[in-house]
Amino acid sequence: AGAVALKAGQWLTVGGKVDEALAWYTEAEKTFAKSDRDMPALLYWHAATMIQGGQIGNQGQRADKVRELLNRVVYDYGKSEYSGLATIALEQINQNN
Repeated sequence: AGAVALKAGQWLTVGGKVDEALAWYTEAEKTFAKSDRDMPALLYWHAATMIQGGQIGNQGQRADKVRELLNRVVYDYGKSEYSGLATIALEQINQNN
């Protein structure tokens, strides 16, 4: 079910419904919090959607949320396939801010 939730969030993003996608990821993370298998992808794509939606930059609180999501992937799910991607994204964010 987590994979379906991930795809739904991605389709919302592709469809230009960034705010709906962000809300979707937030709810999906609550629903699948106990499923370590699904969380790294949900957290990573939540952060990626915020970045793609232009919701970071000099907006400290938003940038902090993106960092929080990516750090959770790196530190809580370091063995997942998304850990390396999250590390790269964090490096890019830190270079730009």
